[in-house]
Amino acid sequence: MAAADIAKIHDKLPDVNIRLRHEVWDNIANDTYKNAVIDLTDAIKKEFPKKINMTTIYTCKQKADETTDAFIERVAEVVTKYSGVQKPTNVGQESGVWETGL
Repeated sequence: MAAADIAKIHDKLPDVNIRLRHEVWDNIANDTYKNAVIDLTDAIKKEFPKKINMTTIYTCKQKADETTDAFIERVAEVVTKYSGVQKPTNVGQESGVWETGL
């Protein structure tokens, strides 16, 4: 990470003295630590979202010796990997962002 990147999440970096206080994760003594981890994780996700690579998706073409089913499966994998959108559990029930990438 560059200094400019760290500056984006600097206010969410925990105090150096924050640590696990108990060996059992869910113990109330660990709440300060757990909240610091959650806050930092949320800040990282917000400041550094997944990059979308639509070029890779658009250039995915069916190979001459590839069956239609194999091609659709490969395109689905490419869309999931490069769109930044997780494959929904209800594919085919309603059209969403993921299906649009197909």
